[in-house]
Formats: sequence, structure tokens, C-alpha cells
Amino acid sequence: MDIHEANAKTRNIAEGDEIKVFNQRGEVHLTARLKNKVRKGVVCSPKVFGHLW
Repeated sequence: MDIHEANAKTRNIAEGDEIKVFNQRGEVHLTARLKNKVRKGVVCSPKVFGHLW
């Protein structure tokens, strides 16, 4: 998951850490990739597709 370095720092996330992204429908475990090209406050999960339940 791409995350801005400033956002990662406030959450104690380092490059390569496993991150759990979750909501009421489920969860996914992704690897953190610190990128300043991603806007602050936004995360990007390339190649992860959602499903309708």
C-alpha cells in the first residue's frame, strides 16, 4: 500500500511493514511502501480490486 511518508510517520509505519486495512466487510494485509507522490491523507493500493457483497 502506498502511503505518504508523513502519514506513515504519525502511525509508526516503516517501509516494508505489514499493514492491515479493514472495514465492516473484511480486511486485507498489505506491505507499506512510503511514497511522497501519494497525497497526504490518502493511501493507494494498486492491483487490489474490491467486490460487491
